[in-house]
Amino acid sequence: MKEKVIIASVVTKNCLQEFLLTKYSCELFNNCSWYVSCDKHSASTLKQLDNVDVFEFDIDDTKSDHNSIEKEGRKRFLNIILNKFVAIKKALERNPYCFFLDSDMLFLEEIDSDIISLIKEGNIDFIATPHFTNDPEVEFKHGLYNVGMFAVNDVEKISSWIELTKNHEKLNLYYEQKPFELILKNFLVLNLPINHNIGWWRFNHPTTQSRINLIKLENDKICFGTLKAINFHFHVYKEAGGYNPGRFLVDKVFGLLRESKNENYKKILDYHEHLSKTSL
Repeated sequence: MKEKVIIASVVTKNCLQEFLLTKYSCELFNNCSWYVSCDKHSASTLKQLDNVDVFEFDIDDTKSDHNSIEKEGRKRFLNIILNKFVAIKKALERNPYCFFLDSDMLFLEEIDSDIISLIKEGNIDFIATPHFTNDPEVEFKHGLYNVGMFAVNDVEKISSWIELTKNHEKLNLYYEQKPFELILKNFLVLNLPINHNIGWWRFNHPTTQSRINLIKLENDKICFGTLKAINFHFHVYKEAGGYNPGRFLVDKVFGLLRESKNENYKKILDYHEHLSKTSL
C-alpha cells in the first residue's frame, strides 16, 4: 500500500467544485489524508468524506481574490490566506510533514515517494515549486515561487511567514507569495522540477510561449517535454470576473485527456462531466 500523502488545503463555496476535482484526481494516484479549512457551505459537503478533517471558518469570498482593487475584497482574500496556515498547523499537529495544495489542481501522476521521504524524515525543511516564468520583473513583484503547492515539516518554520503575510501591505509585499521567497532564504529547500505544479503563467513570456508545444502524449500519458506531467494548476470551472487567463492550458490538457486511452484519464473525464452537471 502506498504511503499516505498528507495534504492541507483551503476551500470556499466558489472553489468547492474545483477542489472536488483536485481531490479526485490526486487520489487516483496517491493515498491521501486531507486537512481542509473551509467555509460553512463547503463544510457540509466535505464532512461527509472519510479522509477529510474539516476546520470551519467564517468567510464571504465574494469578490475576494488576489486581484481585488477594493480594500474589503483584499481583506477577505487575506482572511482566506491566513486560513491556509490554520489547515497547515492542524495537519502538522498530527503528522511529521504536510503538503499544501491550492484547490484548483489536476493530478495526472503520483507524487514521488522519495520526495515525501526527504521532507518527512527532516532531511530538508521545505519543498517548493518555482514559477519558472522567465520574467524577472513579474517574479520580483510576485515572488520566485508559487504558493499553490509546497510542503513543510515544522510549524515553527512558518511563523515568520505568517507575520509577514499579516503585514504584507505595510511592507509592500505581494500577499503570502513574496514573503515565502524571503523566508526560504533561511532554510534547506527542495525545488521541484518543471513537471510539477504546471500553471498557465509558465507560458506567458515571449520566451516561454512555445512551451505549450512541449505538452503532448507519450504512450498515452501527458508529458511536459521529456517528463511525465505530475499536476496542472488552473481553474477548470471557476472563471473569476468572467475571465480565465489559463483557459488555453485547460483546453490543451483536456483535449489530450480525451485523445488518450489511459484508463485513469477516462475516470477524470467522467468525474469532470459529473461535476459539471452537479449543483454544489
